Formats: sequence, structure tokens, C-alpha cells
Amino acid sequence: MSHRALFVDGHSESLERIHRQLGALKNDWELRFAGSAAEALNLLGMHPCDVLVADIGLQETDGAALLAEVCRRWPGIIRMLMADASQQAAVVRAVGVYHRVVVKPTEPGALAEALRQALVLKGLVQNENVRKVVTGLRAMPTLPTVYTRLVEELQSPDCSLDGVGKIVAADPGLTSRVLQLVNSACFGLSRRITSPSVAAGLLGLNMLRALVLAGGIFGQFSARTMRELAPERVWQRSAQVGALARSVVLSLQGSREESEDAFLAGIMQDVGQLVMAHSHPDAYREVLAALGQGESLISLEREAFSTEHPAVGAYLLGLWNLPGPAVEAVAFHHSRPADNAALLGVSGAVQVANLLVAEHEGDLAARAGVAVLQQGPLSAHVGTWQSIALTGGAA
Repeated sequence: MSHRALFVDGHSESLERIHRQLGALKNDWELRFAGSAAEALNLLGMHPCDVLVADIGLQETDGAALLAEVCRRWPGIIRMLMADASQQAAVVRAVGVYHRVVVKPTEPGALAEALRQALVLKGLVQNENVRKVVTGLRAMPTLPTVYTRLVEELQSPDCSLDGVGKIVAADPGLTSRVLQLVNSACFGLSRRITSPSVAAGLLGLNMLRALVLAGGIFGQFSARTMRELAPERVWQRSAQVGALARSVVLSLQGSREESEDAFLAGIMQDVGQLVMAHSHPDAYREVLAALGQGESLISLEREAFSTEHPAVGAYLLGLWNLPGPAVEAVAFHHSRPADNAALLGVSGAVQVANLLVAEHEGDLAARAGVAVLQQGPLSAHVGTWQSIALTGGAA
């Protein structure tokens, strides 16, 4: 069964370029094209699609307004907004109507990858069981104010490390979390870091942004709701996985962007657990109580909620328009990794990191999984990764 994608752009040459870029997908995707919002709505009325990609600069009705209308009439459609660097302000104003932004001009293969990731997100968005868990919260976790301020600072032409550091330093609790992780052995820094601005200079602004996001989200959950799943403990383990996943990517010569996405996914991977525990504390307490009796956490979650925490976490990351590879990695972080470096990617790095941390925690199944890695093409790296996991992220 083929999937349907609709591309909307007022320039025919842009649509022709998209058609050429996606020619290899013709067996799996039915591609449709429209030159205006009115034409797109007419096509959707006759043939709803899985993914809609609209240029933000459409005439009469712009791309953001089109996506807002599509959200109202066909909420199950994954919505993407195409924009170039000069349209950044308009993209920020449109937050909430799109699932992700596609930057123009698109790199070869970027659109195809965006469509593939869209199908992962679509399965989560349309999963009624995931929605029930998330909507069961009295207040759904939101992007932290300090994170929003940081993003605005990073987009400013006058952005500086000093300005970034001051934004983070205004929240003492968040500053403590950021510096605790930056000074952990996972990052291998030669000296102790005592200020967020210095951390940004050493690790990069995107890494600091991920730390601020995770620290702010975890800070929205109260330890009083469920002592068995304290946010601080979840944070410490997730931070360890994130830092290790970053190391896995870098040791395999992955790009800096991939390492940042792996770190973000690792540090946010278990936010779905906190959502489940805080939306249905009694039911999740029973799930935790049943651990150790032969069934895995994922199986127990599915029995209780008909979904699992990786899906809930990925759903939230998708709603927040975080990078597609990070969303996918969160969705599949309990899967077994490939034993081939070329096939790992961001998801595989997070899976490897989880496996190694679980092995260090004494998990027998994880120990067997690591043994498989030690026999394959990744064997030369496993010992180094185990040493990093052994530090437990401690300074």
C-alpha cells in the first residue's frame, strides 16, 4: 500500500525540483502537487494524504494558514512547512500548526528522509492510546520558558556566549543540572566547568540547548507524585545514556549534528515514563511493582496502557517539533541495535548506549546483547564504551 504526500508551492519550478528529488520513491509514495492553498484543499477534499508539505510563502493564503486549516479539518495529516533562512520569523510565529520545518533549498535526500520519519510520527499522532495517556495529565509538559528565551537568543544576530550563559544562569536549579552533566566523565573535559557560558563554548550551543530543554522538562514533574519513579533518578540515567550515545556517534565518525541528536534523544528518552506515572500514578505503580517477575517494562506498560513509554515520549518530542532523528530514536530506544556501524545512525547509537548502561546495572538480557556486539564489527569500540558507561556519568 502506497502512502500519499501533497506538496504545495506557488512556483512550478520548485514543484518540478521536488518531483525529481523524490523520483526514487514512486513505488512507495503517491506524490501530488498543488500551486495554491485553494487547490490543495480541493485535492485533500477528494483524496486525503498522509503528509502535507507547504511552502510558507504561498500567495493569498500562506503556508502557515493552510496548515492551520488542514489541522482543523484533517488532524491526522502530518504537516510540514517549507521555508528558507530569511523566513525564520514567520516560522516562529507559525509554531503549533506544523510538525516540522523543511529548510529550503533542500539537500539531496533530505525530503525523502523527512517523509520516512513522518510515517513514524504519524503512527504516534494517530495512536489513540498514546493520546489518552498524554491527555490524562492535568497539565501537559511544555517547552520551558528559559528554553524559549535561549532559542530566541541563538537566533539573534547579536547572540553571544555571555548572553546565553546569563539566560541559563537565571535558573539556579537548571544551571546545577547542566553543569553536573557537563562535568561528568562522559564528556571527557580536561577541567571543571563552573559557568554555562564556558560550557556552551566547549560543547557547542546546540548541546547546551538540549541540556536546557531536558533540564526544564524534567523540572516540571514532582517527586511527590510517585517516589518509585523520582524525576531526578530518571534524569540521571537518561543523562548518562545521552552522553554515551553522543560518544558512540563520535567514535564511529558520525557528524556533529548526529551526535547532538543522539544526545538529545538519550537525555529525553524516558520522559514518557514520567508522563505515564503522573497521568495514571496508581496504574503505573502496579507496572513498577510487577517488574522482576519475568516480564519486561515494555510488556507491562502495554498490558496496562495499550502503549509504551517510548511512544509517549516520541509523541511529545514530535509535538515540540524537535529533530526527526531524535524523535525516531526515542520511539525505538528499547529495540536491539544493529551490529554494523554503517547501520547504527542516531537510533542505533541510543540503543547501544541503553544496552551498555543496562549491562552496567546488572541486566542479564543486556549482558547477552553486549556479548553479541563484542562478536561483531563494533567489537573494537565496545570496551571503550563500557568504560564510559562504568563511570555512571559521575564527575
